Amino acid sequence: MSQQPLEPFEIVSPCCQAKLRVDPELQAVLSVEPPPEERRIKDLSDGVKGLRDEAAQRQARFEESLKAEKQKTNLHQADAGYWPRLIAVGPLVRFLRSFEHS
Repeated sequence: MSQQPLEPFEIVSPCCQAKLRVDPELQAVLSVEPPPEERRIKDLSDGVKGLRDEAAQRQARFEESLKAEKQKTNLHQADAGYWPRLIAVGPLVRFLRSFEHS
């Protein structure tokens, strides 16, 4: 009885839809064809709109952080007169007391 050689066959991966060509005699994968890439954006105008929305959100966050930095700077300037001054005494630093200010 003569056996006919088995032909390689294709399998589609259930998880990623890649096509695998398998040789049954060698019990090995001969080739892999990656799945087609899906487009995230169906229409170019939708993509442009999404980019504009992201840019507007970035600008709003930047303006918020800029406002917060300005407020922080104003607080530091207001508190500058309140905090005692530091003087260096050799390798140590100590606070000047209110009656030691000049």
